[in-house]
Amino acid sequence: MDDTKLDEKQLLLDNKKLAREVKRLTLDISLLRVANEQAVNTQAYIQRETERQMFYIEQLMRTSPNLFILTDEKMRTVVASDLYFTYTDAYDQNAIRRGIPLGDALLGVFPDAELEAFLENCRAVLAGERVKPYALRGVRTGQRWRVTIRRMSRDEEVVGLNILFSDTTEFMDALERAKAADKAKSNFLAKMSHEIRTPINAILGLNEVILRESREPDTVAYAADIQNAGKTLLSLINDILDFSKVEEGKMEILPTQYELGSVVNDLVNMTRTRAEERGLEFYAFVDETTPHLLFGDEIRIRQCALNLLSNAVKYTKKGSVTLTVGYDEVDADNILLKISVADTGIGIKPENMERLTSPFARLEEAKTRTIEGTGLGLAITHQLLGLMGSSLRVESIYGEGSEFSFAIKQTVVKWWPVGEISRYRSEGKDSAARREAF
Repeated sequence: MDDTKLDEKQLLLDNKKLAREVKRLTLDISLLRVANEQAVNTQAYIQRETERQMFYIEQLMRTSPNLFILTDEKMRTVVASDLYFTYTDAYDQNAIRRGIPLGDALLGVFPDAELEAFLENCRAVLAGERVKPYALRGVRTGQRWRVTIRRMSRDEEVVGLNILFSDTTEFMDALERAKAADKAKSNFLAKMSHEIRTPINAILGLNEVILRESREPDTVAYAADIQNAGKTLLSLINDILDFSKVEEGKMEILPTQYELGSVVNDLVNMTRTRAEERGLEFYAFVDETTPHLLFGDEIRIRQCALNLLSNAVKYTKKGSVTLTVGYDEVDADNILLKISVADTGIGIKPENMERLTSPFARLEEAKTRTIEGTGLGLAITHQLLGLMGSSLRVESIYGEGSEFSFAIKQTVVKWWPVGEISRYRSEGKDSAARREAF
């Protein structure tokens, strides 16, 4: 084969290679054109979505009743709600979007001291600390704001802060008005309770004269009814007066030297008759080694214990009420005086425990509506114990009974034991109270 034929054959091969390369390049160009079109379409879609999202954000900023600001990770503004611009004319929305240091953006909106503390909280949130919402007062209008600071993250990367200022001015004003009205109510109750007690005591005193001097059975019976009703009314008035004093912070704890045996005897004597009238057994147990001479507010201790005993008798239809008095030694000069009252009454449902010390509250109205009282006894006891550094403990099984107890730190004047205090027991209305050795 001569050289000419070889050259022709090589040219054909080269042409075929070039044709294939041209075809490949044409296909690549076509693919690039499609990819470019897709990129253009994607970019247009992203732009449309961005514009739509910005429209929604702008609508939110324009209509939001709250003031909020978004910042980047360097605490420079990104966007702010339209409400922001009603409190400052230093910047417009474009300036905010370009980025203003947060402290500059809020300069003059809040007091300098509070603003600096706010910026410290923002830095703390960016650093990963948790800052609870708190109150902040504005400069221009004196508005009160509730500030919530949240850190924004994307793919575990911190991108900035979301800061919400909720206007609580109206709410706080309403709350202050409610507190003022409540204080006015307490003042009214305290004054009226004091004024009402005077004529009630006069009525009870004159009625006592009738009971002593009258020899007519009907008159004595009527007078006895007046006496019972008057004592009940006086007890209600006393509860309202005490509750009003505690609410106003005027209730004082006045420690004095007292004899524990005298307090226990008073509690027994005031409870025993009521228990007998309801056909209940009544027991009183006292640890005879308990120090007899103590220093504390015996009046309030007696009042707390008597409230518990009265409730136990009122809410127990059958069975018994038991008073137990003991102590734990704290140190050479002090003890924890422990008093508990147990009953076999209706008990308390677990879901009602939280409402137990709520003022004017009656649990299970259907069962207790016939029982006299204001519903203040346990509320007063709870508050008095708080003033004396103690608290009320309750254990109850619904349908079986309850035990209320408290322990109060008392100073020991003399460590003489209270000794043998009789165990009182009443077995019902028709049986006389008897004493058995403790």
